[in-house]
Amino acid sequence: MFAMGFAFKNAGLGVGTCLTVFLGLLCLYCNHLLITACLCMRRKLGLEFNPTFSETVEYCFQTGPRLFKMWSPLARVTVKMFIVVTQMGFCSVYYVLVATTLHEVVLHYGYDIDARLYMVGVYVPIVMFCLIRSLKFLTPVSLASNLMLVVSISATIIISCFDLPEVQSRNIAADPWRLPLYFGTTIYAFEGISLILPLLSEMRNQDLFHTWLGVMNIGLVVVTALMTTVGFIGYLKYGEHTKGTLTLNLPPGDIISTIVKVMLAVGIAFTFPIQFYAANDVFWFEIDRKYGPLNHPVLYESFLRVLLVTVTLALAILIPKIGLFISLIGAVSSTFLALVYPALCDIAVRCCPQEDMPLTGRWNWLRLSVDAFILAVAILGFAAGTYCSVVDLVHAFATRGFESEA
Repeated sequence: MFAMGFAFKNAGLGVGTCLTVFLGLLCLYCNHLLITACLCMRRKLGLEFNPTFSETVEYCFQTGPRLFKMWSPLARVTVKMFIVVTQMGFCSVYYVLVATTLHEVVLHYGYDIDARLYMVGVYVPIVMFCLIRSLKFLTPVSLASNLMLVVSISATIIISCFDLPEVQSRNIAADPWRLPLYFGTTIYAFEGISLILPLLSEMRNQDLFHTWLGVMNIGLVVVTALMTTVGFIGYLKYGEHTKGTLTLNLPPGDIISTIVKVMLAVGIAFTFPIQFYAANDVFWFEIDRKYGPLNHPVLYESFLRVLLVTVTLALAILIPKIGLFISLIGAVSSTFLALVYPALCDIAVRCCPQEDMPLTGRWNWLRLSVDAFILAVAILGFAAGTYCSVVDLVHAFATRGFESEA
């Protein structure tokens, strides 16, 4: 979310505002498509529990049109691969964000400590939180992180609102060739679809999760409003000097700015176990399916959690220019998870053979037309975003070498 100012710099105030609202609504619609497909597969196949994301896609393909059936095994594997890559990427970036934020705060007081040491310093508390196995027990951690992030966002917006220039001084529409960079940043920020089905399954009353005034709708509307506000004000305030994380534009040494940055670092660290949950769930499910039942499952899963947290730390420390690599990964995996697979699942459940009980309705043709539109947007964003990310990577390595930076 704090990168939305940078995203708006690549889109312009007017275009960025419209596209952010559009992408937010599009992602919300795709979340509903995935939940509909999940519940449809549970009812159609008589399952006791809700299928996971990868299972939902696989079952939709298996019971879908003939063309879908042949790709069902590959669909399940690629969903799991994209979930792991995306969530592990999130976690590695969190290490980098926490480290760079703390490094900037401490540097002002004359202590130039290697940012990688801050990553190692937050490793132990992050491991402790990631050993919590249930999303229910992560609720206090999630509430604390959300509170800190909301306060940080609010304070950043308030600080940035002082002495705002005229709207006319900024680009309403930026160079169209920079739009793919905007798309990659924004769709990566919106991508949380891999957590939708686990959260739905953890709800005591699942119907309250996806109703008109349910948790998902309200939550994503609030997130979209915050992202639009942060992006608009951030770019309006700092213009072409807007940095990748908006807090880096706050005045150094100012006591309020320092508190905001520290609170942001702690809030991001608390968010780590939530993002980590989906990747661990994929690995553990495959291990338990292949080698289970295990004699000491809690012990083995705890070991897996520690191992995965260690891997994300190693990626953050060792991979040069991890931020650019994550942008490339986001352009590919986030687009497929957030847009492509939900639309394909909806097509599969509506166009399957009659013996597989297709979903039907008065507006079926309109829903299929929307699915086709979503796929077109996804393919365009994927192609353009991947191309621009690769070009940026080649340019960065050609001009700066392989020094490690976010």
